[in-house]
Amino acid sequence: MESSIHLTDAEWEVMRVIWANTEVASSEVINVLQEKTGWKESTIKTLLGRLVDKGALETVTKGRRFLYSSKVTKSSSLNKLTKELLDRVCKTHQVDIVSHLINQASLDQPAIDKLMEQLLIKKETAPQIVKCECTIGQCECNHFIEGEHHE
Repeated sequence: MESSIHLTDAEWEVMRVIWANTEVASSEVINVLQEKTGWKESTIKTLLGRLVDKGALETVTKGRRFLYSSKVTKSSSLNKLTKELLDRVCKTHQVDIVSHLINQASLDQPAIDKLMEQLLIKKETAPQIVKCECTIGQCECNHFIEGEHHE
C-alpha cells in the first residue's frame, strides 16, 4: 500500500512534521506549518484529513487531542518520489537528473563518500550503454529512426 500513495507538495510538508515525531498532536502540526508556510489552521486540518483518507496517516484521540502518526515510511515515500521523477524522462537522460540533484544538494564529506561508494558498486553491474525505451515521438535522443529502435 505504501508505494501507491501519491503525496502532493503540501502533503509532503505535513508528512515532514509527522516523520520528525513518533506521534504528534494536530496542534503541533498546525504550529509548525503556520510558522513555516503561513497556512490557515483549516488548511492544515484539511491536509491531515486527506492524508488519513489516503492511508498515509493514522490518528488516535486522547481526550480532546488528535494524535497523528505515519503509516508510510519516509524512505518508501522518497523511493516513490524518485521513481516518479525518473519515469518522466528518457532512460538515456536520467543521468542529467542525478547530476542536477548532486549539484543542487547540500552535501557534506560523509554524504559524498556514500555517493562515491554507491557509484562504485553501480559501476560493477552497469551496462556500457543505457537503452532508450521511449515511445516513438516522445523522445529526442534519436534512438528511433524510421519506426525502428536502434541501440
